[in-house]
Amino acid sequence: MGTSRVGIVTESVATVPAADVQRLGIEVVPLPVRFGTEEFLDGADLSAEDFYRRMVADEVVPTTSAPSPDAYEQACRRALAAGADELIVLTLAASLSAAHEAAVAGTADLEVPVHVIDTGTAAAAEGILVRYCAELVASGAPAAEAVAAVEQIRDRVVLYAVIPTLTYLRRGGRVGRLRGFAGDRLGIRPLVCLRGGEVGGSGVVRRMDAGFDRMVELVRRAGQGAAGLEVVVTHANAPEDAATLAARFDGVGLRRPVDVVPFTPVMGAHTGPGAVGLAYGAFPAQAPLPPVAR
Repeated sequence: MGTSRVGIVTESVATVPAADVQRLGIEVVPLPVRFGTEEFLDGADLSAEDFYRRMVADEVVPTTSAPSPDAYEQACRRALAAGADELIVLTLAASLSAAHEAAVAGTADLEVPVHVIDTGTAAAAEGILVRYCAELVASGAPAAEAVAAVEQIRDRVVLYAVIPTLTYLRRGGRVGRLRGFAGDRLGIRPLVCLRGGEVGGSGVVRRMDAGFDRMVELVRRAGQGAAGLEVVVTHANAPEDAATLAARFDGVGLRRPVDVVPFTPVMGAHTGPGAVGLAYGAFPAQAPLPPVAR
């Protein structure tokens, strides 16, 4: 009996670098973004640049929603048409979005084995898990082993961001433990953390570069004793700040160069423009580490 070919499916919010999406054959489900009655598909017909431009200029507050079950089914069928006979679907944290529920519903009637994983995170942190999973199966790992590996390390993948204001997070109801957080006082920027499906605070800073120092220190601590460490820098229409943060990791000893990716419109609708952050994955010694494409 031959080895199964495993297809990987995720959402646009994971911001896996485009080169890796193509290299690893990842199918991406775009999330809907709305300005009033106008609906766009995240990354498909609304670029990050156009979204942030409109977000600043338009009085209409953008809203987001989860993909439909049909969107997941269609993405899975594209993976099957490309030759997959088993599927892994990695979704946004179920605590943050109905995407996981939609993925479960959309894959229920497929005729092949399907593994739907709640990554417990979002944005570039989700992207680290998606790429890790895809590289595992590309290196020959069976689907069950790849799923187990992702579940083993997902609590070691964390997203941090310095947010200029909590206004947008409050609008979207995403503040969690940040309710009452004194982040909107003049000169105070909250350092927000997404871990284990929950948004929380990791302190405040008065300057963006102080936030960068704090995030770098947190990554260094997490990487102590890790067999491998990855970092992805992300931003909401702040490319220069993102490049500055990425440069802070020169010589840190990461297992791959730092990628810089934008927050997609779906994430930017909740953070607002100007947010800068990073995701890291600290892989323990027992975690399988597939080869890194450079």
